[in-house]
Amino acid sequence: MDTSLDFAFGDAIYFNIVVVGIFLAFFFVLNGEYAVNRWMSGIFLVFGLHFANLLLLQYVEFSHFGFVFGLLYGPLVLQFILGHSSNHEKRMLFHFLPSGLLLVRIMIQNWMKIDTSTGEIRFLTFFVFAHLLCYLVYSYFKTAKLHRIWLQTRAITQTKRINLIQMLLAAISLLYLLAIVNLILDNLPESIGRAIALSIASLILLCMLGLIYMGLGHPYIFRPITDEEELIVSAMGKKYKGSVYTIQDCETCSEILVSLMEKEKSYRQPDISLGQLAKESGFSPRLVSQAINECLEQSFFDFVNGYRIKDAKNQLKDKDRRVSEIMYDVGFSSRSSFNVAFKKHAGTTPTQFRAAN
Repeated sequence: MDTSLDFAFGDAIYFNIVVVGIFLAFFFVLNGEYAVNRWMSGIFLVFGLHFANLLLLQYVEFSHFGFVFGLLYGPLVLQFILGHSSNHEKRMLFHFLPSGLLLVRIMIQNWMKIDTSTGEIRFLTFFVFAHLLCYLVYSYFKTAKLHRIWLQTRAITQTKRINLIQMLLAAISLLYLLAIVNLILDNLPESIGRAIALSIASLILLCMLGLIYMGLGHPYIFRPITDEEELIVSAMGKKYKGSVYTIQDCETCSEILVSLMEKEKSYRQPDISLGQLAKESGFSPRLVSQAINECLEQSFFDFVNGYRIKDAKNQLKDKDRRVSEIMYDVGFSSRSSFNVAFKKHAGTTPTQFRAAN
């Protein structure tokens, strides 16, 4: 294999990651309606600068700024995920202290022309890897918690939001893997190590392009969770222990909710949420949540979408109507959300259901 061609391809991959990272950083900061947009901007800015540093290292000798970037990814990702919560604590900014202190230390060393010892490099390498691994594990845990909240409070499928967060975590995890590969390159034939590193970098670029596809066209996915939604799900986790509502209250509420669905067709509202349904029913969000989960034995997501799919199945029997028209009519706002919910409730896709009926 031509080594010069190999390096040219690698430079092109790294350069594209830099361009995409800087572009996404500017996009999300300029469309910063929600705090998570700004955290996302920070993540991609670090991505762009990090790969610019890796690219330039082939031609110019830099100090160990890569360690600073490594200490930034974990806190930025965690802030992005926690930013989906409306009561996100700003004091968590202290998580950025290690990267700040290391940056100051490197600048002082450069100014005083002090070389970094091999022992210091080994310690920093271990610390950065352990630091990022802890943040990634915790971030995956927090993402699962967010998913549980969305299932209990939102009728719009949160598939795109979850996919976006998971793809972001995947990109960071791949970067983590890339760093490990770079550490063991000395123990591998140069061609094999280089091929592995370029493959991982290519996957990172694909993840970033996927984030563009999912994020740019769906700004609603950054809308944060409300305090009420978090409290409701917290109460569910305790199985409504200490609730002031009786079984009779729940049964009365569930009857009203069913009536709203069957007669008023409230499920046809694309943005219907637990809070919105509570306003229409005249009950508190907590009682509505308790009624759906305990009396109707469903999540809010399944409760609303069950009616949507039942309505869609009836309408799909009319061969003259387009699937997309029916989708919007029953309350869905995207084809992917419609297909996911339909397959979950009907066991098949809308198109397959129509063909069989």
